[in-house]
Amino acid sequence: MSITVPPSSGKDDLAMSETTPKPQPLFEPEIEVQVRHALIALRYFQIMRDQMLGQQDWNTDVFQSIHTFILAPVFQWGGERRTTTLLSPSGIPYADPEDDTIEQALQTAIDITATTSWKHLNHADFTARAAEVYAHIHYAQPFTLHTGQVARIFLRKVAVLSNFNLLFARIERETWHDALEATLPTTPGDPVDPTPFIPVMQQIAVPVSSTNPSGYTPRKPDHYAAFDVVAPWLSLYEGTSLDFKFTINEVFANNWLDGWNPNRADVANLIDHHKGRLDTRNYLEEATIKIG
Repeated sequence: MSITVPPSSGKDDLAMSETTPKPQPLFEPEIEVQVRHALIALRYFQIMRDQMLGQQDWNTDVFQSIHTFILAPVFQWGGERRTTTLLSPSGIPYADPEDDTIEQALQTAIDITATTSWKHLNHADFTARAAEVYAHIHYAQPFTLHTGQVARIFLRKVAVLSNFNLLFARIERETWHDALEATLPTTPGDPVDPTPFIPVMQQIAVPVSSTNPSGYTPRKPDHYAAFDVVAPWLSLYEGTSLDFKFTINEVFANNWLDGWNPNRADVANLIDHHKGRLDTRNYLEEATIKIG
């Protein structure tokens, strides 16, 4: 299958500008899911590799920017806000797109982020504030698809301002979603309750130091107790650094939490793209081969 992407523009061959066309490829549903997750994995890897996580002028447009970045130009709807009602797995309505509830929830997350002195927080305070930020983004659900990936990328941007890193691979998928479900208001008008999500944040937040900036120590097996694409396929990582292994594992953990189950080929393709063995078009075409 041929994947339509714009011509290469150098380091980031999916870079967009105001004049870049945004073709909308047609995929079978199962193939589209695979291509979406492969693209998001690539984009998240680029964000972490190129350290695109620094401080900025905080506003709610950042969520749209992230969503656009991880999906466009392959998927034309990247960055489009949700306009229809969306229910949680247990049937609880997310923020209402018909009023300003979505924007209010996102603004709350931004206000907490902008007014918190993240560098001065201890572990308990950091995890409580981070849970509050994430719970409000989760309730907002500004996008029909992939709000979770956007929220985790945003939260990693926040963590850069602190003394902690976030190892999403440490938490079980079911634990993650059950805790988020418990944060939602069950009665219209009730506030978001981040309390059930704090233990999740406590489990994934690890201290960093100048000698271990990722906070990842492979000799501590609990760090990758829930998800690991490093140990099963170590031969793929020959000659790579500890930081590279951490990055790859976190990239795929980000999608795994939203239901994707990457296999060895998915990991190999991303590593091959990084090493220049696959360009972006070939990388995404490889994602369709997995389906058939």
